[in-house]
Amino acid sequence: MKVAATVLFSALTCFCVVTGSMAQQTACVVADPTGTPLNIRDAPESPRIIGTLRNGTVITVERTENYRGRWWAEIKNLGWVYGNYLNCATVTMGGGRDGPIRIDPMFRTGESSAVSETKWLECAVIEEAPQQAPDTFKISIEITTGEGGNGRFANFVTDMGVVHLGRSGTYNRADQYVNTYLLSDSDNSYLWSGSPRGNLSRVMEGRLKVVAPNKVGGRWLYTEELLERNNRSVVYYKMSSECNVTWKQEYGDYDAQGNGIIRPVVPSK
Repeated sequence: MKVAATVLFSALTCFCVVTGSMAQQTACVVADPTGTPLNIRDAPESPRIIGTLRNGTVITVERTENYRGRWWAEIKNLGWVYGNYLNCATVTMGGGRDGPIRIDPMFRTGESSAVSETKWLECAVIEEAPQQAPDTFKISIEITTGEGGNGRFANFVTDMGVVHLGRSGTYNRADQYVNTYLLSDSDNSYLWSGSPRGNLSRVMEGRLKVVAPNKVGGRWLYTEELLERNNRSVVYYKMSSECNVTWKQEYGDYDAQGNGIIRPVVPSK
């Protein structure tokens, strides 16, 4: 899981750790200048590649090591990547001055006849329970809507991604939940559902809706509830947050080179 600060793109020195020592977990953004996915290895300088990460992915670095003069970063639950290809500073989950942070979607409906637009929202948590030293404090959401046929209204969600940034790490709902799908959608209101990995007896439901549509970009409310599947009165976790659109890409809006333009959104007061 996202948020009102700015992404400050910096070198790996922002980690500020001693070689080989454990560091406080740091949220970082993949920024491989080669334009290819960043390789994940099972150890620093290892020839074995066990996965890749695309640019813009938000990850959590648990520690760094200087191995033969090159910095390497250990990614939580994944492996090791070349540290100079990460931007690590105060991360705004909704994106910073150079553009939004891309988020892996939890689902793709595949129902749109044409993509309409993509929005990036940054959210500030206003309530979280249980409140035992609340961990989550920022949320980022990437949502793409489509113009669809089949009797559906003009704009509906085709995919959505949600990331939580917490004091103990960064959590992508796409990685944490399985069988995620869209329960319902209507104009400016979207409800998704999924099961925690390893515990299918529970279900997470998230809802995103506009509460102030007349503001620039709208003011949104995002909520999540973790429930017992067979007894919805049992609530294990509940969170609500207020969100603003920070970036927007309208399809059909191109620059002189034919590239889609992602524009910042400045909310009205």
